[in-house]
Amino acid sequence: MSRIKDHLIGLCNERDEALCALDGLEFDNSSALFYGYGTLIPPSLEFDHTFPHCGYYALLLTQLENIMDVARLNGGHNFKRVVYGMAYSHSVTLLESYISQSLVALATQYSNFATRITQHYDPSGAIKKYGWRKVLDSEGGLKGLVIEGLSKDVFHNLKTVKNVFGLMFDDAGKGIDIGPLEVVIERRHDIVHRNGTSVTGETFMVEFDMLKRDVMLIIDFANDLKKRMTSSVLVEGVSIGIFPTPRFS
Repeated sequence: MSRIKDHLIGLCNERDEALCALDGLEFDNSSALFYGYGTLIPPSLEFDHTFPHCGYYALLLTQLENIMDVARLNGGHNFKRVVYGMAYSHSVTLLESYISQSLVALATQYSNFATRITQHYDPSGAIKKYGWRKVLDSEGGLKGLVIEGLSKDVFHNLKTVKNVFGLMFDDAGKGIDIGPLEVVIERRHDIVHRNGTSVTGETFMVEFDMLKRDVMLIIDFANDLKKRMTSSVLVEGVSIGIFPTPRFS
């Protein structure tokens, strides 16, 4: 099966999963949002517009699989551990990109998400430096400031991820478990900045099994974030009239 087809299947799975999360909502089945549900027909533009993070998650899965393919293909070479180390580092970079792109897209699409995080989030320091009046008078205003900040922030700092999600997505963003991924971030930092040596002076080599295991941790973490973003979009969608009010039996 081609990687393009794998990616298409991933996109369709994300659409179907997001729409299944609409349980308890009465929705017009003829809506463009449901177009292609349960088939390999690509998600509609309306779906991409409403749930932009789902597309970025599907892309992340495809890119991580590409990395694992490269690692497998170089497993018989003397320089394989160099490839494994580069693949390991890039896997975390892909996670950062997924988080950043998703947050920027959601803040752009839903103003409430952008507004919420300004209570304690000033990544560019503009509010502290210039004060609110100058910020609000600037091009793009408050929303523009948030989007710019999210675009420039560094999301391999898991405490930042946890903080931003808790502010931006309210209850759906709270309680993220960053513990399992902390060792991955630390190991990546040692690879990039210390050539595989820890702060205690211990040197390690990335093996294929380590790469495979930690990529799965990245996928699990990214999937948890995706579900939290989807839940928050559903709540926000009801409040602004995209989705009807749930009718539970």
